[in-house]
Amino acid sequence: VTALSAIVTLGVDDAAELAVAALNDEDAFVRATAAKLVGDQDDPALSGFLARVLREDPDALVRKRACQALARIGGDEAAPALITALRDPDSLVRLEAIKGARRVAPGQGSARLAELLADDPMWEVRVRAASALSLCGDPAAGEALQVALSDPIEFVRAAAAKALADFRPEPSPKRIAGDPEGTN
Repeated sequence: VTALSAIVTLGVDDAAELAVAALNDEDAFVRATAAKLVGDQDDPALSGFLARVLREDPDALVRKRACQALARIGGDEAAPALITALRDPDSLVRLEAIKGARRVAPGQGSARLAELLADDPMWEVRVRAASALSLCGDPAAGEALQVALSDPIEFVRAAAAKALADFRPEPSPKRIAGDPEGTN
């Protein structure tokens, strides 16, 4: 792992290829490190490799790192992979998928985000889903946020109230362009 990190950090020729190859290593820690390093390459063309890892890797830490990397580099396959990962069985992966989808695909996946807000067993996931729903122009997102005002967890209720205050029936161009507050 240290050698792989050094190769990529030092800018050795073919570092991206080495990091991508390490995504197939039998050791999950090596694969997780490789996912981070692929994301560090800041090359959207590598999103397909990370999307495959996110779909297929059996280890939750590896999938979590793939979410983080996809959020950093974007690319054609980032948004669909992150939206799909909202259904990941691991709650920490779902948290990262929400965060990543909010960054590369604001306003997308509102139906699944509403489901997470309504019934995810981890309150932290429900809080992050509420925040992400504030970027959705879908009226159903507003309805889901209204229902969440009755969540048994105070933090979820507070996040839903804030999201409702920020909610707009249709996303403004500034919100789509990456200014989540719509202030610039």
